[in-house]
Amino acid sequence: MVQSELENFNASLLLKQVTIEDGGEYTCEVSETMLETATARVTLKVVALPKVFVKPSLKMPNRSSTLECHVQHFYPRDITIEWVKDSMPLLHQRPLQIEQNGDQTLSTVNRYLYFHETKDVAANISCRVKHESLYGSVKEIPLQFCLPNITPKMIMNGDKWQAICQVDDCHFSNVTVRLKKKETMINESTCNEVPVCATKVTFMKSIKEELFCEVEFEGIDKPITKCILLINRGLMNCSRRDDVPGVNNGNIRNEENENLPTTI
Repeated sequence: MVQSELENFNASLLLKQVTIEDGGEYTCEVSETMLETATARVTLKVVALPKVFVKPSLKMPNRSSTLECHVQHFYPRDITIEWVKDSMPLLHQRPLQIEQNGDQTLSTVNRYLYFHETKDVAANISCRVKHESLYGSVKEIPLQFCLPNITPKMIMNGDKWQAICQVDDCHFSNVTVRLKKKETMINESTCNEVPVCATKVTFMKSIKEELFCEVEFEGIDKPITKCILLINRGLMNCSRRDDVPGVNNGNIRNEENENLPTTI
């Protein structure tokens, strides 16, 4: 209250930097004499607008991935958060686990395990949020998808052979790239918040065994494996492979002065 305004019968209360604790009932009393008192009450309801963002997801046909919708710093508690596909809610969504922040606002994450069928590559998937602070409107955030490009290859450089496993074409929050000989790992790189991740191994002589490029993505239910097999400068079929649209097969190249990818 401003003291000078009281002389003009103005007892307004100005609240700055309102917090959750400021909410509640306020009472104003006006007394002319000990026997004459007037009372007025007003309720202040504090709401906090939710901040919503979705974690980009890899769209891998015929595989499952975890969709994440993060909703932060909202108040009050009652909120509806759901994943929708072409404006229709997805089935079997789990109850929300809501946590309280230090400023008494609330945050939560809606995680949904989604199986990408080949037929719905063009489907529109988004996170829909309904909350009192939106005053009747709905906030809907579309999910960004990308299809990673995995390139296993063998390069002959002079009298040396170099096996390279690289993944790109997406922004990866967490990805691990491995080179394996049968079931034995021979090199590994883990990358965070990058568009390209690669690992490589140099051999002094020709390889007569299968080498596998294995890529493990955060949020994808199982790794993707591609293989390269080199015998006397020839490329042969592998005994196993994962056929994922958009993923390159292994190849062999003979280049003396190629700029090789850097292990990240």
